[in-house]
Amino acid sequence: IEPELAFRLVRLESEFNERATSNVGAVGLTQVMPATAKYFEKGVTRASLYDRKTNLRVGFRYLRTLIKQHDGDVKMALLVYNRGPV
Repeated sequence: IEPELAFRLVRLESEFNERATSNVGAVGLTQVMPATAKYFEKGVTRASLYDRKTNLRVGFRYLRTLIKQHDGDVKMALLVYNRGPV
């Protein structure tokens, strides 16, 4: 992930608040849903997603996957990241 993209994602999703929790249950800096996180890292827990390193690793892995799935279309990947795969 390009550093500028990573910075903007975290600023938008959590305003750099490691303890951020959305009203739908997304947590941490990158606002990852625990179920999504478990797909990318076995054994990850909701509590561990509040850890900066864990959250950034999982969130950026998820975003990289979405960018690949959408043939490099970063805008579409970000839309799916924010809205969900449906």
